[in-house]
Parts: sequence; structure tokens; C-alpha cells
Amino acid sequence: MFEPSAVELNESLDVSKLSKEADQLQSALLSKIIGQDRAVKQVVAGFIPTTVNMQRENKPLGVYLFLGPTGVGKSETVKQFARFLLGKPTAITKIDCTEFQHEHETAKLLGAPPGYVGFDKPPRLAQKEIDKHQTKDRKMNIILFDEIEKADDHLFDAIMGILGDATLTLGNGKATDFSKSFIFLTSNLGSHEIRRLLRGEGLGFQKIEKTTEDVDDAIYRVSKKAAEKKWRPEFVNRVDKIIVFRPLAEDSLRTILKNELGALQWRIYRSVWQGWDVSSKEPMPTKREIKFRLSGAAMEFLLKEGTSEIYGARELNRAVDKFMNVPLASLISSGQLVSGDYVKVEYFPGATDLKFTKEKDWVH
Repeated sequence: MFEPSAVELNESLDVSKLSKEADQLQSALLSKIIGQDRAVKQVVAGFIPTTVNMQRENKPLGVYLFLGPTGVGKSETVKQFARFLLGKPTAITKIDCTEFQHEHETAKLLGAPPGYVGFDKPPRLAQKEIDKHQTKDRKMNIILFDEIEKADDHLFDAIMGILGDATLTLGNGKATDFSKSFIFLTSNLGSHEIRRLLRGEGLGFQKIEKTTEDVDDAIYRVSKKAAEKKWRPEFVNRVDKIIVFRPLAEDSLRTILKNELGALQWRIYRSVWQGWDVSSKEPMPTKREIKFRLSGAAMEFLLKEGTSEIYGARELNRAVDKFMNVPLASLISSGQLVSGDYVKVEYFPGATDLKFTKEKDWVH
């Protein structure tokens, strides 16, 4: 029988302290997923047991159900999780359930039975297919079922089997093992109810401010209720963590916009490197030093064009591309902007786009 020493009995332990790997994951996610600190920390908490091989046997490494409005970071969280673990954000087996709303379409995923059309084609959930993103150091998979509420019942039953014993029997009789897989399920269920909650609309709803401490708890209860209404208990019980992403606050949207603009500035710097032959004896080209800055009105214009209550920040990158990236690329390609130039970007009331002006420097 284990008998701790007096020193051990008096030693205070901190269960909130993260390992180096978990801390690195959390930092990586928080730097990319803006305004969803609570959700990110829940993802990391679910990851921790796998770092010391304490996950449950004959189950996936983790099963996460992401709920919340569109455009708030659910899919991006999975991409950044994949970037950290497997080296790139595309190292995901993604199943868009909107493409599989009819039983015959699920054959592409599960495989057609012998004698049926498509039997000779490898299903997307075959072992070889889901294992293809594994690395030398990480023998694990990341599976994303996006908008799961739209999946056909046949596909949904297959997902239930994966969540239950980490095994899926395909149409050709072969089995796929998901015990080395993180399973992510995303859904927009509860989005309407969340918006009504924040507005204080409807019977039984009391308006709560986005800055209050209990807003996340209220959003979680509303979302979980929507999930329990949609899905039977045996499905909900097979999910390790139900994680709710809240609507993005204004300060989060502004941070995301600044990040998008920072990424654009970096693309300008590195653009001269594209197509450069690394085997060439010529020295590597210098960076393209063209810097831009936006007026307050220009920032507000991009925010208005790129965000909405319904779609969140989903369109923000497209707005930056349309109103910033394309015009700047045109000015550079036409020779109007060269390295060393400074560009001021402004918006004037009534205009449908931004105005670009070359300046000598930032001092006025």
C-alpha cells in the first residue's frame, strides 16, 4: 500500500499548471483564435490526457462538439490545432456534412458495398485516407465533421459508431480505427437563440451585457439546450466536451482586422521572393518595403464590409482582399508603388471603396 511521506502530504499541487506542450498549444491557439479564450482553454484541457497516454481505451483521443454562430472561429480552431500538432492547417480529414444530406451520397465516405457502383474507389474514411496526414513524430489524425446537424441519418449513425468504439466498418467490409484520432464536430445550432439572448428578446430572455461575467454560462446553457433538443441522449453522451463559441465582441473584431492587415503587410514584404529560384547563384531578393496605414474611417469601412451579426467575421478576410489586397497589388504591378513608398489609405463618406495616397513619410 502506498504511504506518502510527511513531505508529500504537505506538498501543495497546482492542477492548473500546464505542461510545456499544452502551454505551447494554448498560446498558439490564443494567438490565432480571437475572443474565444474560454473555448480555447477547454480544447487544451481535453488535449492534456493524451500528452501522457491517459486517454480512454478503444475511444477516439478526444471528441469535441463546437457550437455557436457562424464566423466566430470554430473551424479555424480545428485548423490551428492541426497546424500545431501536424505542421499545417490543412492536415485534416474534413467532411462537409452539407454534401451528404442524402443516403446515396454517403457511399463516398463509407464505401459502396460489393456489386455497387463505386465499390472499387477508396472511401474517404478508409484507414489509408485518414492516416495520410500523420507525421514521423505524430501518429494521430484530426477528423472534422462540419455542420453535423445537416448530415443524413445514415452518416449520423456511422459517426455514432466512431464516437462509441472508435471503429467504422466500411462498405467493403474493412474497418477503420479512429482510436488515434481527434474528432471535431461543428454546428450552428443555437445561433438564433444566442442572438435573442444577447438582445433580451423573447419570453424568458433577460438581456445581458457582453461584458458581464455570466454571459458565457448563459450562452452555454442556451446552446446545450438546442443540442439536446436536436440530438438523442446517446449522441450527446458520447461527446467528451461541448464547447460553445460566443459571438465576437467589437474589440475582438478589431483585433482580427488588425491581424488580417498585418498578414497583408507581410505578403507585400515577401512578394518579391515568389518564384525566386533557390538554386540560383543570385542573392536572395530584398524585401519589398512598401508600408501602408489606414485612417480610422478606413478601418470602420472594412469592419462594416467584413462583419455582420449573422456571419460574424467570416467575410473579413474577403473584405481585406477586395478593398486592400487587390488595389495594392494593382498599384505595385503598374509601377505606381515601389520599395520605400508609404501609402495612406482613407475612406470618405458615400464612397464605395478606399482611396490610396502615396506619402513621403509618416511625419506630418
